[in-house]
Amino acid sequence: MAVKAPLFVREATGLIRQLTARDVLMFNLLNMGLPWPLLYIYFAGATYQGIDTPLTVILAFAPNLLIAGLYYYMTSAFPRTGGDYVWVSRIIHPAVGFMESFGVVVFFLSFIGPVSGWLMTYGLGTMLLNLSVVTGNAGYLTLARDVTSTNAVLLGSLMVLVIVVLAAAIGIKNTFRYTWVTFLVVITGLTVFLVALATSSPSTFQNNFNTLSGASYDGIIAAATKAGYVTTFTIAGIALGTFYSFLNYLGYNFSTYMGGEVKQNQRSQLIGVVGSVVVFAVVVFLVFEAPFAVMGGQFINDASLLAASGNSAWTLPSAPVTSFLVIFANPSPIVAILVPLAIIASVLGSLETIVLATVRIVFAWSFDGVVPSKFSQLSKRGSPNFALSLIAVIGLIYILLSIFFANVLTFLAYTTSGLYLSIAFVGLAGVIFPFRKKALFNETSTAVQKRIGGAPVMAILGAATFIIGVFVAIAAASPAYTGAPVDAYYIAGLLAVFVGGLVIYAISYYVNKSRGVDLMLRFKEIPPE
Repeated sequence: MAVKAPLFVREATGLIRQLTARDVLMFNLLNMGLPWPLLYIYFAGATYQGIDTPLTVILAFAPNLLIAGLYYYMTSAFPRTGGDYVWVSRIIHPAVGFMESFGVVVFFLSFIGPVSGWLMTYGLGTMLLNLSVVTGNAGYLTLARDVTSTNAVLLGSLMVLVIVVLAAAIGIKNTFRYTWVTFLVVITGLTVFLVALATSSPSTFQNNFNTLSGASYDGIIAAATKAGYVTTFTIAGIALGTFYSFLNYLGYNFSTYMGGEVKQNQRSQLIGVVGSVVVFAVVVFLVFEAPFAVMGGQFINDASLLAASGNSAWTLPSAPVTSFLVIFANPSPIVAILVPLAIIASVLGSLETIVLATVRIVFAWSFDGVVPSKFSQLSKRGSPNFALSLIAVIGLIYILLSIFFANVLTFLAYTTSGLYLSIAFVGLAGVIFPFRKKALFNETSTAVQKRIGGAPVMAILGAATFIIGVFVAIAAASPAYTGAPVDAYYIAGLLAVFVGGLVIYAISYYVNKSRGVDLMLRFKEIPPE
């Protein structure tokens, strides 16, 4: 007589609900990267002529709030580890759920390559450059060049990978102690940045810049004008810049992948998912507005355009990121060290959130039996270390690619399109959930079942998310955003990720079927806790 196989790998995941609302809020904000605007202000200024960066943060707020609302509703209905993989696989189809979550894992892990390198380039390197300005000691300038060499960046990137992997293996409680430390360092650095600017003035900045930089404030503006750049704010620049700022919000949904480990899930995720969008908007607006007010928005944009284009008028040893420019507003050793330290802490904290989230997705795949059960086994500390090992190997590959085969990673400019295609599938799930899975929908909380004019709020948010996701996926690969013609090879690579996900699922389905296991049965049930 045949023994009936268990529906899932085991009757309980083994993961414990121990994360609070504060943990969830911190986790999402850490992934979003509160100090990244210190760098983004340069990236945006160099790309979108005429951008009013602080204004774009305000304009990008509402669309992200709509998407955050859907993720909150979905995680309230399905408070399980794996996030949108669980939702989409149960509402639309298991193959679609695996495909879109496979894209999420591949695309988010790709950030480990370039971002880990920021530890040395925009972290330690900027810190040493700041100290060279404050002290006048050229030795710091030499050290800055040494730590930003290819070998040093590789070493620093590998060190980052080791740290975040080990931190993820020590048990969720200890891992979150680690992330809280990085988050508090981030907040300290940003506070120092804002105070340094609040206690300075435009005239102080200009005088210090002229005295300490070896360049001329007015000369930078004049050089940009001479080069033919747009040196005033324009509607076109603000429109394109708003799209850029919209993308910078990404990450407020990360706590949903940890859904099976969150206490009082509905309340905690409301604070963590929706709350992180609000907090991020306020903090980022201040981080953009303060330098615009003290350093001058026109100056920052002009300096960014000159530096990015290699114009000889920009002679400083760093790109005009505000973690470097702030030293001319307040040339203090404390500012020189603590502001770049926020970047270092964000590298170590933000990448930790990516590792934790992607590990949980792989865990959920394994728990459903789509990938080997080894990936859902837990260590004595409650960590899925086999899944973590897989993520570590992929992270290592991305680091090596980013260092030695930068051209291969050029397709990562299209990863934004991939991520928003995945988000579009979540939107589609939100639209059809109240209708296709009506019985399950009626078992959710009263908050999830809310209606406006007879239409489920979840379906409305789902429709908005689907439209935004598709639009962004297309626009992110357009020449207007990338500044280059659409590359058919990169588009093919992007689509290959999703096709690869479908192929892996198909292989798993037929392998399980050959063993007498009906994989589809598992997707008729919500995974146990």
